Amino acid sequence: MPRSQSDSANKNNGDVLYSISHQFTLRTRPIVYLLDRNIVSLIRSVNAGKVPADDNQRRMFEWLRTSDKKENFFSPMTSLAEGNQKGIMSGEQFRAVILSESASIGTFFKHARTDNQFFDQMVDTFCSFPIGLNETPYADYIRFLKTVSPLIVDTVSVRRRESVRDSIINEAIARGIVPSHPVVMCCLSILYGSDVSRRVLKPSEALKKDEWHNAFSDIQIVSRLGQFASIGPDVDFVFMTMDKALREFVDFFTVTGARSSTDNPASRTAMIEIAANIKFDIFPELSEQQILELRQLLVDAGKRLSNRDDEM
Repeated sequence: MPRSQSDSANKNNGDVLYSISHQFTLRTRPIVYLLDRNIVSLIRSVNAGKVPADDNQRRMFEWLRTSDKKENFFSPMTSLAEGNQKGIMSGEQFRAVILSESASIGTFFKHARTDNQFFDQMVDTFCSFPIGLNETPYADYIRFLKTVSPLIVDTVSVRRRESVRDSIINEAIARGIVPSHPVVMCCLSILYGSDVSRRVLKPSEALKKDEWHNAFSDIQIVSRLGQFASIGPDVDFVFMTMDKALREFVDFFTVTGARSSTDNPASRTAMIEIAANIKFDIFPELSEQQILELRQLLVDAGKRLSNRDDEM
């Protein structure tokens, strides 16, 4: 049976108790606010003399202004990783985006710290290994979404869910994608009734190239937060966006650790192993027991992928 609202509340009891028992605890770790592309666009618009267009933008603008304090740090890193080309950027395109967006952030904030100066000095080095994915894995993720998306465009009947679930997991393994990757979890959660994940992916049989890129870039925020955590383990990275569905999707995941396969976790060849807790709410139509069974299924599928790679 799907979980009721009371069941969901009970499962979050640990989170609730944690926040109550720590409500007077002062935060001691520095925070870096990572700005989504929609916020960077708002900042650029305001810098150009335009006023926020709607209530959502006005609320974000007010928050940005009141948060313009010396103890805060703002970065466009997540926006830079997405880019403005609706696909993989060349080194020159990436360089132009870095200089433009970091300058906009530096102009907007009068008191808060930004990475504008860092990018001014290190742009050539930094754009030689853009944070994100190199072309081959990126193409595999996009192909995965194109193959799986038609299976979950419409609500899948309970009778067919097991078959569709297996198709999603098998396609991930065929593409060399870890079955517990957020892009796979997003598709599975849509299968099991998540409206949040559906609003992020917007599954369709005929999305345009830029729409696939946008959807994947949004989902990939979870992995990028893990990548940033591996670079700065003593810093809290907080993702900021005006996209309510994306904010809720990212909140399904809590990165608890990240480990790089190289000494330079920012390099484009680095593989980041991310440990994350995932809220049960990502699967609203599954019982707790069914979620545990799905988790074991994903663990077993991950072993299949690992064994396959070892044999290659």
